[in-house]
Amino acid sequence: MYHKIILVIIFLSISISTFSQRNETGVSIDYTLAPLSEDGIDFSKASAKFSTPIKLKKGILVNSFGVDYFKLSYDDSFGIDTSDLENIYQFSYTIRYVYPLANRWALTGQIGTSLSSNLTSSKDLNFRGGINALKRGVSLGKPSMLMFGLNYSTIIGKPRVLPTISYIKQLSEKFSFGIGFPHTYVKYNFNQKHSLKSLIWMNGFYANLGSPVAVNTGNYAEKASYRAISLGAEYNYSISYPLTLILKAGYSLNNSYELLDSENNTVYDFNSSSEPYFSVGLKFKLKGNKRKKPKQ
Repeated sequence: MYHKIILVIIFLSISISTFSQRNETGVSIDYTLAPLSEDGIDFSKASAKFSTPIKLKKGILVNSFGVDYFKLSYDDSFGIDTSDLENIYQFSYTIRYVYPLANRWALTGQIGTSLSSNLTSSKDLNFRGGINALKRGVSLGKPSMLMFGLNYSTIIGKPRVLPTISYIKQLSEKFSFGIGFPHTYVKYNFNQKHSLKSLIWMNGFYANLGSPVAVNTGNYAEKASYRAISLGAEYNYSISYPLTLILKAGYSLNNSYELLDSENNTVYDFNSSSEPYFSVGLKFKLKGNKRKKPKQ
């Protein structure tokens, strides 16, 4: 049943994007597989994300929707019942407002919610939000952007307030880079169709368990928390506007997968090991009507 819900949302996201061409709308679908693990856990993830902006008199409002499905398979070495830990679903919505300030500064605020669980019983919502400042730099052919702020999220597993900072710079027509948290990259454009990116980033999930899971310590787990620091290479091929193929491969340098009690204390640690991963995805980017640039 839940697989059908995911497919319907993906279809609706693509359909909605065809009616939003007056703005810049993005849709992405990807599948990630980490099949070679020494810790007894095989991991895969399917995702669909959709975002579209609305131009206001003052600023831009961006609506984003996301669906993630995590599939985990376990061997028999853990000594606990993992049947309720095999499927994790996440449905999320975020609204972001970008307010322009003087001297190429902008202020962004966002708030969102997600339903993240194994969908076996009653569900809890996770909330997130943040505020960031942006500064755009303009030079002939070499634009840049500085962003910093605070965000409440589950990107490293357990929900917490985290600093966000990044600096993006176009060095030339071929080279660009971005440095900061939660991801850093260097990108090389071979031409308009082909590009290659090396990157390091952090991601994770935090999910509620509908039914408590008994662990071998005599305690019960009510939440699952996962985070990973990954290093990899990403190849982008622009098939034809607006479709781009994305291939990614790399290695998870540091993984943490834990079961938590109702107070977010660790009651079981799977002792996750580093492992390779592979990912394939498609990205749709529909641009609106071109507008004349304002005079500087």
